[in-house]
Amino acid sequence: MKHIILFLFCFAKLTNLCGQQNILAFRSTYGLQLPYADLSERYGGNLDVSVGFEYQKKNGLSLGLSWAFLFGNNVKYDALKTFREPTGILIGIDGLASDVYYRSRGQQLGMDVGYNLGKDKSGLVFGGGFGVLTYYTAVVDDSRSFEQVLGKYQPLYNLKAIGPYLKPIVGYHFKSESGLINGKILFESTLSMTKFPQASPYNEFYGTKSTFADHSFGIKLVWLLALKKSGETTVKYF
Repeated sequence: MKHIILFLFCFAKLTNLCGQQNILAFRSTYGLQLPYADLSERYGGNLDVSVGFEYQKKNGLSLGLSWAFLFGNNVKYDALKTFREPTGILIGIDGLASDVYYRSRGQQLGMDVGYNLGKDKSGLVFGGGFGVLTYYTAVVDDSRSFEQVLGKYQPLYNLKAIGPYLKPIVGYHFKSESGLINGKILFESTLSMTKFPQASPYNEFYGTKSTFADHSFGIKLVWLLALKKSGETTVKYF
C-alpha cells in the first residue's frame, strides 16, 4: 500500500510540473516478455496485461502511471522435488497422486515518461520508466490433497522476489486525425535487481547471492482511450 501512495504522490507532482495536458487517456496494454540473466534460470517467457492512465501534451511529452499483471506457465525449477516419489509423482493425504503444477506470476507498479517525435501527430516515441515489481510462483493443487502446498506452508514454495526496476522504451505512437485511434507499439527492457524477502529451505537460489538480476525484454501493444481534452469543459468519451 505504501508503494501505491508514493507513486500516486509522485505522479501528481510530475503532472503539475508538466502543466496543462492535451489529452487524459485510459491506457491498457498487452505484451510478451522474455527473461534473461538470473530471471531466465527460474522462468520462461510470460504475457502481461496492464491498465493505467496517461497524460499527453501537444508538444509530444507523455506521462503514465500503470499496474501490470504478468502470467506464464514455464517454471524451470521444482521446489517440491524432495517430496516426489522415484517416479516423479507427489502422493497426497488420500494416498493418490496429487495434481500439482506451477505457474509463473508477477506484478509491476510504475511510472513512465515518453516523448513522441511527431508531437501531436504519429511518430517515433522513446522514453523510460521506473517502479517496483515482484516475481513469484503460483503452486496449484487441483486435487487439494497435497497438504505441503496448502495454507501456511504455501509461501515457502513460491520464491517471491521483489525489487525496483528501470525500463528504457522505444517504439511508434500512432494518432489518427480524429483522435478516435490512439495507440503505441513499444519495445522495452525491464532491468531489475530483486531479493527474496523470505528464506525457504526449498529455495535452491537463496543464499547463492544477495540480489538477483531479474531482467527481461519485450514488446507491447498499447491502446489509449481519450477521456478528456484540455480546453474543453466537458469530458469526451470515444
